[in-house]
Amino acid sequence: MNNKIEFVLSLPINELAEAIIQKLNTVKGESISDNSTHENFLTRQEVSKKLNITLPTLHNYTKRGLIKSYKIGSRILYKESDIDRAITEIKFRHF
Repeated sequence: MNNKIEFVLSLPINELAEAIIQKLNTVKGESISDNSTHENFLTRQEVSKKLNITLPTLHNYTKRGLIKSYKIGSRILYKESDIDRAITEIKFRHF
């Protein structure tokens, strides 16, 4: 008898990433109470275009902790809200 469960998951990557992150946060004791908020995730290419920077610069910012990334499988994704927050912080630093 085979003790494996196999299934096909038809879910957009953003929803899968959000579900995984919510589960990890719950396990860490940081349960998210508001499930109505839907977080959009951006690829490295989308973030570099939005910030008008190169991919190596984005990698450097991520490594330095200026922008938080999330690794989902082999993909590196960024929360759109984190990117927007980083843009806001940069704008306020220049004043």
